[in-house]
Amino acid sequence: MKYITVLSTIFLFANSQAQSNLFESWNSIKFDYKISKNFEINYEIQLRLKSKRELYDQLFNELDFKYQFSKNLYTGFVFRISEKNDDFGNYIASKNFTRNQFYIGYKIEKWRYEMEFQAKYQIKDKVSSDRLFKLYIPKKYFRYKLSLSKDFKNWKLDPKINFEFFLRDKSYANIYDKLRISIGTKYKFNKKNSINVGYFYDNDFSYPFKTEGLKLRYNFSL
Repeated sequence: MKYITVLSTIFLFANSQAQSNLFESWNSIKFDYKISKNFEINYEIQLRLKSKRELYDQLFNELDFKYQFSKNLYTGFVFRISEKNDDFGNYIASKNFTRNQFYIGYKIEKWRYEMEFQAKYQIKDKVSSDRLFKLYIPKKYFRYKLSLSKDFKNWKLDPKINFEFFLRDKSYANIYDKLRISIGTKYKFNKKNSINVGYFYDNDFSYPFKTEGLKLRYNFSL
């Protein structure tokens, strides 16, 4: 019953906030494969829906190559290819993009608390040009993410909160800064199967409206 209460709180809060902003749901499946003690590969496929699941937003496939230097320090590279449904304005089209991301992270665990910091640099580019639009400028971002979590005794739904700042590469125009805040939890069915559920809020300073929604991900370790 206590687990249902936590999940209900997340969903009710998200629903109450969705009245005045753009609302989306991010649904994904992730596969983890540990090649060695220090190296692992993750594959994720995600479908994003907007307007309370009424309209398809984007679909992406992602590969994450992660190397663990020690218990606390790690680095990695993520490659993503995505298809986005662009319905802004009078022209509706499906566009394809690639994204390359490099990251490094550091994790601290003490007194059943965990703090994690990640620094990322990413480049998002268009796969093919569209003659109805001006030349696409690749989006280059620095991203800084701080995560805080608590491991409670005899409690399977430990909370986790994330703060992430997206800072544009100042040499590129029409790319804006953004703040993302998310809160969620993870439930483990067994050693190989788990599920993540959470709420996120995006404040993109280039738009008058904000984006928020729910995230649901099923994890499977190979």
